Amino acid sequence: MSEVVTMERLAAIQPEELTREKLEQMKRKATVDAPTRRVIAGYVAELVEQTSKLRSAEKVQASCLVMGALQWVLSRFESAAASLKEVKRDELARELEAECCLEAGLYKDALKLYTKLAEKTPCAVFDLAKVDCLQHLGKLDEAAELLKSFGKTYEREAEYHYQSGMVSDLRGDTDAAVAACERALAIDGEHVKSLFRLAYLADLRGDDDAALRLYEQCAAVKPSHVNVLLNLGVLYEDMGRYEDAAQCFERVLQWNPNHERAKLFLADAEASVTMYYDEELERKVDRQNKVLDIPVTDFELSVRSRNCLERMNVKTLGDLTGVTEPALLSYKNFGETSLTEIKSMMASKGLRLGQALEKETPRPATTTASTTPRTESVGLAGKPVTDLELSVRSRKCMQRLGIVSVGQLCEKSEEQLLGCKNFGQTSLTEIKQKLANLGLKLRDSN
Repeated sequence: MSEVVTMERLAAIQPEELTREKLEQMKRKATVDAPTRRVIAGYVAELVEQTSKLRSAEKVQASCLVMGALQWVLSRFESAAASLKEVKRDELARELEAECCLEAGLYKDALKLYTKLAEKTPCAVFDLAKVDCLQHLGKLDEAAELLKSFGKTYEREAEYHYQSGMVSDLRGDTDAAVAACERALAIDGEHVKSLFRLAYLADLRGDDDAALRLYEQCAAVKPSHVNVLLNLGVLYEDMGRYEDAAQCFERVLQWNPNHERAKLFLADAEASVTMYYDEELERKVDRQNKVLDIPVTDFELSVRSRNCLERMNVKTLGDLTGVTEPALLSYKNFGETSLTEIKSMMASKGLRLGQALEKETPRPATTTASTTPRTESVGLAGKPVTDLELSVRSRKCMQRLGIVSVGQLCEKSEEQLLGCKNFGQTSLTEIKQKLANLGLKLRDSN
């Protein structure tokens, strides 16, 4: 849709004239042109009001088709799915509704829709979308069997290899996932989902250069996905490229002016542009972090000490700086001999047990009934923090603070987390919600 989008042009759209190609053209234009998006949003608002007043079932369905299609253009997937559901016996409506359900996280509904679409018109788009739905529903075996049933039918499709990679990734085979996504990109160098997954996996293993290259490739494909721009912006921030980060967040806000995370991230990035940078302090922190990152397995510890640290999920010297002597002694079969051994190991690197907690305001030693940890909470405290499936920004904060377990996270206060570089209110809200889901919370401020 190359012409200027106006209310008059939108009002002239007839349901039978709608095609996937025209809608995709309109979506690309709305993504990069804020005035176009505002016009479409305004017309959708009018349609919602008009449709509620219609009495003819035929007119309601016609209006819902146009309304749902334009909501799809605006990426308002949940609203679009509800509108399109009202349209009967229309192939385009079913196809868009299925896609909207998938994007909105309504995976059961999406699976039913794609199953019916594939029965009527077997094709890669519908069949592989079923695999996608099954994965999101946690039915990995069914997804794998379905992929296997396709045999060589779709092996020339980038999406086929991407979905195969996702099955491998969710089963814990990262190497197979990477290989599958690379095969997908060999077929289609702009396959956004494969680029994004490879970037995400590179980010997880700390390969910032590869992650940056892949996120930038992904962002260059139009229209750019919001999550791509957010993750790329966070990565730019971590590299000190605050102006580039701000541009990413601005692009998100051009598409959606009310995107709360983007607004908060942009404010952080803009504030960081004028921040004073102490290079010597940064080098000092880097040297200290290298010591804190030394694995405890590098030291010759007794079996008893090693087993205790393993049960506590303590993997580095940095982890031990967040653990107190009473906490160690509270573990079964851990006594003074093991404690002396651990303290000696820490001293050899100029560190002490509980060192990371010494800067905090001391808390009362008295334990009340309300603060006594339950057995269930103690078990949850030992869970790796990676199990929380945090966003990129929150995950990097955990790395900077040396937090590897849920228990260590619960020992931090809101102020401590907010003091971490590039960590803002959005990330804090995310972490509090994740902990609340487990019945846990951050340490109260004093």
